[in-house]
Amino acid sequence: REARLAQVETRVDLLAAGAATLHLAAPGMPRFESRLAADGDVADGEGVARWLAALLGKKCRLVCCNEVGRGEKNFSNQGGYLLVSMESVRAVGGGGGGKSESLIDSCLQFRPNFVVEGGKPFEEQRWGRVAVGERRFEKREDCTRCGMVTIDQRTGERKHANLLKAISKTAPKSGLKFGILLNGAEVSDEPETGSVTISSGLPLAVDYDDE
Repeated sequence: REARLAQVETRVDLLAAGAATLHLAAPGMPRFESRLAADGDVADGEGVARWLAALLGKKCRLVCCNEVGRGEKNFSNQGGYLLVSMESVRAVGGGGGGKSESLIDSCLQFRPNFVVEGGKPFEEQRWGRVAVGERRFEKREDCTRCGMVTIDQRTGERKHANLLKAISKTAPKSGLKFGILLNGAEVSDEPETGSVTISSGLPLAVDYDDE
C-alpha cells in the first residue's frame, strides 16, 4: 500500500556498544537511530513514529511483532533471512536472460539478504539446510510474495505489474512462492560470540529436504 516504504534502508547493528541498534534511512530523510529493547521493540518508539509519519505523510507506528501461532494474524516475512536464486529470477523473465546489471537489479526487486548463483531454476525450494561459508542456516519456509515486488525498489514507483503473474505461471509451487526464508541454525561448532562475517563470493553448500 505504501510504495515509499520500498526505499527505506534498514540496518540492525547487533554489535553496537551497550545494545543492538536500529538504523533507518530513506531518500530525502534524515537518518534515524534507536536502541532496541531486549524484546526487539524500538526504545525510541515515538521518535521512529515521527520519522515514519514524515516519510509517508500520515500518522503511523512501527510495531514489534513476535512469533505468532496458527490462526493468528500472520505476515509473509517471518524468517530471519531471504534467499533468492539468479536462475529463478532469470526464469521469471528478469535480467534479459544473462548475467548483467539488469539481472542483479531484478534480483534486488525481491528484497533478498542473499543472492545465489548456480544450479537450476527453483532448485532452492528443495533445500532444507544452507551453509554460506562458515555460517549455517535452516530453511523455514518458501516465501509468499505480495505486491511489494511490483514496486521498483530504488525509486518507489509501481512499474513491474506483470511480475506476480510471471511467478504464478513459472514457479513450480502454487501460492506465489518465490525465494526461501531462512533462520540461523544453532550448531555447536560456531564461534561463541555468534559473530560470523558473510561476504560476496563465499561458497554455498546445501542439504535437500527430499534426501
